[in-house]
Amino acid sequence: MVPRGGIAERKASAGFTLVELSIGLVIVGILSTVLMQTMLGIAETQHRKITRQRLDTAGEALALFVAQNKRLPCPANTMGTCSNGGAGVCLETAKLGVESPPDATGLCAKSGLAGSGAGTQDYGILPFVTLGLAKADAIDGWGNYLTYRVYDGDGTSNTGSLVAAPPNGGLDMTWCDPAGSSPNILPYQQCRTQCTFQTCSRPAVFLAGKGLRVLPTYQDSAKGAGTAYTPILSDPVTLYTGAAYVLISHGKNGLGAMSGSSGIYIPTNARSGMDELANDCSNSVVSSRNGPGGGRSSYSPPANPGYIDGTEVSQINSPNQYFDDIVRHPTLMSVAARANLGPRSH
Repeated sequence: MVPRGGIAERKASAGFTLVELSIGLVIVGILSTVLMQTMLGIAETQHRKITRQRLDTAGEALALFVAQNKRLPCPANTMGTCSNGGAGVCLETAKLGVESPPDATGLCAKSGLAGSGAGTQDYGILPFVTLGLAKADAIDGWGNYLTYRVYDGDGTSNTGSLVAAPPNGGLDMTWCDPAGSSPNILPYQQCRTQCTFQTCSRPAVFLAGKGLRVLPTYQDSAKGAGTAYTPILSDPVTLYTGAAYVLISHGKNGLGAMSGSSGIYIPTNARSGMDELANDCSNSVVSSRNGPGGGRSSYSPPANPGYIDGTEVSQINSPNQYFDDIVRHPTLMSVAARANLGPRSH
């Protein structure tokens, strides 16, 4: 004889209650969320690693170009019609990655975009073909082109242009001597050649006022609008540490970059922090003394800061200060030394 309720009780105890199933589903959901966040974190780390590697590769290629040509290249920035037939600004595929060479005055030429002329460099990207690199080397870990800006004058003239070939410009400091006392050779602000010892130019003569300015931020609320910002990471005017060029990855959000897949400009918007607007690919080159001409109308810093290499700021924590750009800005001296064209004794 089977005890009353025995079979039914055994069957009931063999399954899970709704409460147990609910708890199990909650645990699975939590583990899935943790796993997803971990995977996203790993992917983001990989994107950053790839980006830094490609910035390093670009830096090596630019130093080699300087060693061979004694000047820096202009950006690849010839504009074309968007391949998808839509509105916007797109890279011209026929000259993709090819330097738009400097004109006779030593300014980076600009053509194909209404309202832009020599010396603007807006929408310029790394000239990877001119540098002997593959297209992939000019694209960051998030799939967008590296923005490239180079010093080609002070905004009012081409004096000291790093893209003009010597003796009218360039980045050859081999005739500068740390013990020299001779003034520079005007109007191109180059080292005096065929000199000996004190008859040579000091490196400071070559470096004075040249290069691009880079700051950690211009949003210095403690000092207020229109004031100086410190520390200045690259200062061509007072410290003679101007950046020879600036390379910019526009980070995870990609705002302000040229898309690596479509070649279409990705405009900045309300989600961009003001520091990101300073690095926008649509801006003209920012010299040591002048603000971006012809750039985005929404970019109006209290005093021209130059380019920004700041600390990453989360959009969630500070939506108006979001910043995720990765920036490289070597000084003139460091690029010349890397190309074996630095100052020396005579």
